[in-house]
Amino acid sequence: MRYKTNPNWYENELTVDVKELTEEEAKRRLEEHPDKWKKTEDGIELSDEDALTLIKTSVIIDHWSTLDFQIEDKEPFVVGYIKTESRTE
Repeated sequence: MRYKTNPNWYENELTVDVKELTEEEAKRRLEEHPDKWKKTEDGIELSDEDALTLIKTSVIIDHWSTLDFQIEDKEPFVVGYIKTESRTE
């Protein structure tokens, strides 16, 4: 297995993209998941204003990786087998 690198990424392996949320985007996130943002882990209820501040100052990490497999010799083994079943409903 090989992994992909890019000279523009942090230490050639990690891409970091920092985006500042707009007021509209923060309000949208609050409206979509009010319980997530208005109640802290300690059970404290936040006002809309405090919840918006929390949303705008949060660090959201979206982690992904790219794997690149190289098969040296495909004859001696099976890499994978996928079987699907048709459903009739």
